Amino acid sequence: MHPKEFKQEKAATGRLTHLALPNSMIQMGIGFDDDEDVQGIIRAPENFTVLSTPAKAHAISRRAN
Repeated sequence: MHPKEFKQEKAATGRLTHLALPNSMIQMGIGFDDDEDVQGIIRAPENFTVLSTPAKAHAISRRAN
């Protein structure tokens, strides 16, 4: 979630998405390329990581078969 959106807790679409998706988590920031925690979540084979934007969602990891 972008830091500006994070400040709008009640109206933030990221928060609403998080509430609608069981087992989801919110990470606040602008870039996560160098964030070891986020990269570990993305690379974990048991996770199906999705980046959601206002236009559409993008899978950024593959679901294990």
